[in-house]
Amino acid sequence: MPEPHVVAAGSLLEFALQSLPSYGVGRVRSLFMYPFSFDEFLEAIGEQLLLGQAKCRVQHPLPDLFHQKLLDYLKTFMLTGGMPEAVASYVKTRQMLDVQRMLDDLFISLRADFTKYKIPYHLPV
Repeated sequence: MPEPHVVAAGSLLEFALQSLPSYGVGRVRSLFMYPFSFDEFLEAIGEQLLLGQAKCRVQHPLPDLFHQKLLDYLKTFMLTGGMPEAVASYVKTRQMLDVQRMLDDLFISLRADFTKYKIPYHLPV
């Protein structure tokens, strides 16, 4: 069945693929997600004009009002960790409590995922 497209994701996917007799060379594509950059964060929250102002000011300092606004957004960006889902949550609600809940959920699932990779460690006798 060459027509169906299959999307699979997960931290244990590589182990599942090892049990297959063939890997589908040329048909498997890995996609990686990375955190947002600060510029991408500003674009996501609709602050393209502020971003443009900041980039145009290489030789001259920003006015205090713009500088303070950028610092406030930088703090927010750092609290989201640049994580795509956290940024999306902030864009949607502008509530840091919602972002924190999402990050807590992520932390809990990552922590639970680590237990799958537990390697027994034996102290030398």
